[in-house]
Amino acid sequence: VRTDEDPDLQPYAEDTSIQYISVDLPPNFKEILGHLQSCYRARLSALQALGLTFEPPETKSQALALQKDLQRRIAHGEKDFELWKALSLLAEIMKLLYTLELLETQGTNVTLEYLKKLHHEAKTTRVKATKNLVSDVSLKTAYLKIQALADARIEHPKLLKILEILREEVKTCDRILVFTHYRDSAQTLKGALNAEGIQCELFVGQTKKK
Repeated sequence: VRTDEDPDLQPYAEDTSIQYISVDLPPNFKEILGHLQSCYRARLSALQALGLTFEPPETKSQALALQKDLQRRIAHGEKDFELWKALSLLAEIMKLLYTLELLETQGTNVTLEYLKKLHHEAKTTRVKATKNLVSDVSLKTAYLKIQALADARIEHPKLLKILEILREEVKTCDRILVFTHYRDSAQTLKGALNAEGIQCELFVGQTKKK
C-alpha cells in the first residue's frame, strides 16, 4: 500500500488534518438493524449446531476466511455433508453482514437496492442460500421497513451532517472534494446539494456493468 511517507511521493504530499465526526442512528434505523441482527443470529446458531470445529464468524473477513477453509477441506476429499450445510449458511451470513454494513454506513436507498437484487436473484437462481434468506420473516420485515423509509425519503443521518458541514465550508472554500464508498451514495449527495443550490459534479473512479 502506497502512503505519503514513500520517498517518491513525499515531495507532493500536503499536510493533512483528520477529524472524525460521529452520528447517531435514529430509532427507526435501529429497529431495522434489530430485525437483521435477529436473522443473522439465527444463522450463527444453525452454524454452531452443526458441531463443526470452528469459531463462528462475526465479521465479513472472518466469514470469508472460514468459507475458504471449508472449501479447502472439501477439495481435499472430506465428505462430511455438514460442510456443505455450513457453506450454505455462510453464504447467507455474508449477505446479512453486508446488508447490516450498508444500512449502518450508507443508508436506506443503497440497502434497498441490494435487497431488491437479492429478491430478484431468489426468483432466477437455484442457489438455496439466497432463497432461504429472502423467505426469512425477519428479513422480510426489515425489507418492508427499509422500503417505507425510502418512500418517505428518510436517509442516513450522516447525509444531513455532511450537508450541514458543506453549507459552512462553501462560504470560504472554492473547491471541496467529498469521497463516498458507493456510487448511489454519491448520487444521493449530489441531488441533495443541487437542491440547496450548491453546484457540484460527480466523478466516478471506476465503473462496472450492473
